[in-house]
Amino acid sequence: MGAAAADGRWFFGQCRSVFERHQGRKSVWIMKIIYNSARKFIIFSYSASHGLLLLRSAKRTSDDTRCDVVFHDVRAMELRASSDGITIAEVDLAYLARFKSAPLDMIQPGLVAYSVGNERWSGFVLGGVVRTAEDHADFFDRSELLPEF
Repeated sequence: MGAAAADGRWFFGQCRSVFERHQGRKSVWIMKIIYNSARKFIIFSYSASHGLLLLRSAKRTSDDTRCDVVFHDVRAMELRASSDGITIAEVDLAYLARFKSAPLDMIQPGLVAYSVGNERWSGFVLGGVVRTAEDHADFFDRSELLPEF
């Protein structure tokens, strides 16, 4: 993975490209990077009843850390099962218009649109708060970000 992918610059380049194509048509999406990592992440779990989506990056060595990203109140998503590197950004709702699954139909007060992807693919999560944690726990240990039910 190149330096641009590791620090999110490719994402800003993609945003600029979209801006140049849609300038003046009010379909520009503005972004704020929430999380960026060159590590491999997978969809580790999803709880439909509480809308909790957990993305996880395992330890690469026994001394390494495990990284978790949890989205709360997920209403719609389009993601790959795994990703080599990931950037998560808060985006304008107009970003969702490009997806054929019609996520704009799911908009409710308090929900946020997040772009999720890397330099080879882009998807989204429509949900509430997103939180991240890094720890030394093992792969299948419970995430500190998930509530006890």
